[in-house]
Amino acid sequence: MISEDRAFFAEMVDRMPRVRPPHSVSQWIEGRRVLPAGTPFPGVWRNDRTPYSVEIQDNFSPFSPVRRTIIMKGAQIGMTAVAENVIAFWMFANPTEVLYVSATQDLLEKWGTKRLEPLIDSLKMRDRMVAPTEATGSRRTGDKTFSKSFVGGALDMASAQSAPSLRSDSKRLLVRDEIDGAPAKLKSGEGNWLDVSQARTNAWGERAKILDLSTPGTEEASNIGPAFEEGDQRKWFVPCPHCGVEDHLSLTLEEFGQRFAAERNDTGAIVGVYLVCASCGERIQETHKRDMIAKGHWVPTGSAARPTTRSYHIPTAISLMMSWQDLFLEYDKLKDDPTGVRSFVNLYLGWPFREMGRRPKIDNLVERSGAYLKETVPHGVIYLTAGIDVQRGKDARLEMAVWGHGLGYRTWLVDYRIFTGDTEKGPSAGAWALLNNWAANGSPEKPGPGMVYQGADGRKFPVQLTFIDSGDGNVTATVYQFAAAWNNTQAIKGEQSIRSHEKDQGDRAGKVSEIGYMHSQIGKSGQFFYRIGTNHYKRIIYRNLEVPRQGLPKENLPQLPQFMDFPSDIHPDFFKQLLGEELREDGSYHPVTASARVEALDCTVYAMAAGDVWLHAQTNKARENFKRANPTVPTVKVLENITPLVRLKTYANEMGLPLE
Repeated sequence: MISEDRAFFAEMVDRMPRVRPPHSVSQWIEGRRVLPAGTPFPGVWRNDRTPYSVEIQDNFSPFSPVRRTIIMKGAQIGMTAVAENVIAFWMFANPTEVLYVSATQDLLEKWGTKRLEPLIDSLKMRDRMVAPTEATGSRRTGDKTFSKSFVGGALDMASAQSAPSLRSDSKRLLVRDEIDGAPAKLKSGEGNWLDVSQARTNAWGERAKILDLSTPGTEEASNIGPAFEEGDQRKWFVPCPHCGVEDHLSLTLEEFGQRFAAERNDTGAIVGVYLVCASCGERIQETHKRDMIAKGHWVPTGSAARPTTRSYHIPTAISLMMSWQDLFLEYDKLKDDPTGVRSFVNLYLGWPFREMGRRPKIDNLVERSGAYLKETVPHGVIYLTAGIDVQRGKDARLEMAVWGHGLGYRTWLVDYRIFTGDTEKGPSAGAWALLNNWAANGSPEKPGPGMVYQGADGRKFPVQLTFIDSGDGNVTATVYQFAAAWNNTQAIKGEQSIRSHEKDQGDRAGKVSEIGYMHSQIGKSGQFFYRIGTNHYKRIIYRNLEVPRQGLPKENLPQLPQFMDFPSDIHPDFFKQLLGEELREDGSYHPVTASARVEALDCTVYAMAAGDVWLHAQTNKARENFKRANPTVPTVKVLENITPLVRLKTYANEMGLPLE
């Protein structure tokens, strides 16, 4: 048995690479890999066919300091083949643990059978495959469809939505292909699949390598768009063959229509396409393209969040696999069709597509701010509510908006605060501790209980109800624990829309039977919380923001019903966040940009919902009291005589509050 072990060990050593890994991935693969028939450039791999890929490949040298590479690309670029080159290098030139993740199971199966197998055979590395066990009678093999064991490491393959397959062993190389092709959150409720898969590289520290690549989708749902902005946003700069001035071809849709033009014959048919130099205005013909692209180089156009992260934008215009004429024909065919425009922006320009929507103008809000200061309760406010949004990660914080409510659904922003600190270590740590301390003691500039505000006449206004977003599952337990320890505080869950009956399908666009909120419960004896229809309240907020101010703020004139007022000293960033989303034609709301912050809008939604819940609770209490005192009065009369409006006026009179 010992002799067999020695023989096996000797065979494995003989199969191992005998020299240090090459410094350059691009040099190692050139002339070594053979692309099969049916690919754009069958035959031996040559880097000059994709000159923009050389730097990207060399980021994955073990001697390169680059840890994460992000590629946002158009179609016909050749980046999938580049990703395969990187995988091959780390399988056979510098063997290690590798994880390849594809957007869907179908794409994974297609890649594993039609791309990976020919890659291994073209490199003549099939003999490097070894079984993970040599036990007698074992049927296990190191050469399976979704798992390859080789001398020195293993390649595992997974679908983005398969939680078990993403929880594999530690991996030094992680390649995630077409990351915009899968929803960010796992169906199992375990969070974002990008976070789950990236955690597999943590044990390797700075030696880990990550490659993310994708053709983008819509801006609000894109994963590759925000990832690209995390990097240094490199673009391929090429020289004009006439004036020599360098420029890039990462063009917007409008720029593409200005820079590319067609030559047409007498019948109007396109017979040629040229690019107009942005510097000298000369025509750059297709015949100049190959030489111009070959002389290009990558230039960072942004600042990376981390120095070890690089991001690249690769439009189809710099690809040698698709002519400018074919590219322009696609543009000419799709430019007048809304669906076609989206396809062209995604597939050929390589940008996330932003659907246009409607929202109030920010200048109008800034100009109409009231004459009162933050943290003071203006005349007309009857009661206060608060909404708290929870952010986690490297910029973990709690953001809170306090709103005043009055007759005619008038509202006033009273306060907006940010508590910076960890939000995941429990309800007594980090930002939660700061919020709790402020609520109990106020702050140096506002001593006393923080959740109690003062009116101009000295009257005290406590916050009657606070709603806290329970988050995406990572902080839900903490929110429930914190809310349980506070009076008049509830955890909530935001949904795009909810229906008036549990049997109706919630979180779907639609106007039939939609309501603002619903009281729900987790399990038969679990925590109670409120489900908030966020689209319902966003529609109300954006509608109310269009109500104009009557007169100048200093004139302090009575305002129209539903008017929303703001303190004169509120920071302009609040308005940017409040208007960070726009209304689309289907009735849904989406961020205006992939990186737009909308915490102020979310906090306002929660505070408005809390305002409705508190008022309706007060109304129902008054109805019950009236019914007990007048048992012979029909219920319908009770409902007619004690409405939320009546109750609001009654409450104001009980408190001695002046009404507008």
